[in-house]
Amino acid sequence: MEENNKERTGILLRCCMCIGGAMGMVSNCMGIYFSPLSKALGVGVGRISIIVTLVSLANAFFAPVFVKLEEKVKLNYLMGSGIVLCMISYVLMSFASSVGMLYLCGLLSGVGMCCFAALPVTMILRDWYGDRNGSAVGAALAFSGVFGAVMNPILSRIISGMSYQTSLRLMALFLGVAVLPCALTLRMKNDGKTEVKTNLPGYEPVSPKVPLPIIVVLYSTCVCYCMLCGMNQHLSALAVSHGYSLEASATVLTAAMIGNIVFKLVYGFASDRINPVYVSVAWSIIGAAGTVMMLVFATSGILIRAGAVLYGAYFSLSTVALSMLVQMVAKDRYAEVYSRMVIFTSLAYALSVSLYGMSYDILGSYAPALVLIVGITALSVVLALTLNRKTARN
Repeated sequence: MEENNKERTGILLRCCMCIGGAMGMVSNCMGIYFSPLSKALGVGVGRISIIVTLVSLANAFFAPVFVKLEEKVKLNYLMGSGIVLCMISYVLMSFASSVGMLYLCGLLSGVGMCCFAALPVTMILRDWYGDRNGSAVGAALAFSGVFGAVMNPILSRIISGMSYQTSLRLMALFLGVAVLPCALTLRMKNDGKTEVKTNLPGYEPVSPKVPLPIIVVLYSTCVCYCMLCGMNQHLSALAVSHGYSLEASATVLTAAMIGNIVFKLVYGFASDRINPVYVSVAWSIIGAAGTVMMLVFATSGILIRAGAVLYGAYFSLSTVALSMLVQMVAKDRYAEVYSRMVIFTSLAYALSVSLYGMSYDILGSYAPALVLIVGITALSVVLALTLNRKTARN
């Protein structure tokens, strides 16, 4: 038993590294390169920022393909290949002399990230930890915030002291040295076989196909959760719009990252003990309270940061809650349902980021966007409770 626990802990730590490398670096650190790339190529930051959208779209549409490939190729090989693809994309990006080349790198990064991010990691942790995998999933996904908080200032300093090209190459090197070995040594508990092999001859899943009405409510709930996180990209700009300096505005984002880490850890722990829908509803209320604080008390340095910490609860909803709710509904069809859901949630997140930005450009304030977030939160609560009721009846 003790040896098995040690092996599970080792699996969890390697999963943490993969999430940190995928969501913490490939996704969360991309923003620091916008300004230097914009200056180097002589184009606007807006055109450069499209890279993030392309990463998100590539990740979304490759997820169902990943599930099909996982039925034929060992999971650790796929994860390792994804990391290598991200490394190649960052090296190519450091040599890019055109926006088109950057966009291609963004697509490669999105496909690569899909191979070692939330989908494969939650599949592995679900296999090793069984039904009570919430704490493990929460701990692993919290590393996206840990890596983002640690690596952003380090890479920014390298950009300032050396160049953005050097920073990109060092990021690729770090992925190869620290994250790649972790991915290659991961495995499923039962000799690399996952529970979801729906296309194998003679295979009959334990759980029946999920009814369409439940799928619609599940996906709608998860889409709302991802839209709630779109303001994350605007938190620094929100603070600046209220007169804070760039340095002070950065601490607002740091406060949100603290909430991100804490609420993910607590969500995972709580969802192992009570219905994840109830945890999600509670976290929705906490996130809404933080949003209202940033809306009403934006001129108070302490309160806007406190609001940002509470806003960090939304990050749990767009990551840990997605996994827990899909597990609750889909059971043995987890990979199938989750991979299809990613298409909708990734699009929702990408569109929400643009929506909140356009709202500010047109109206000159982030207040309408914050009010909209509170409204989406209320809708998500109704949808989550409806999902719980439909699932209980099914």
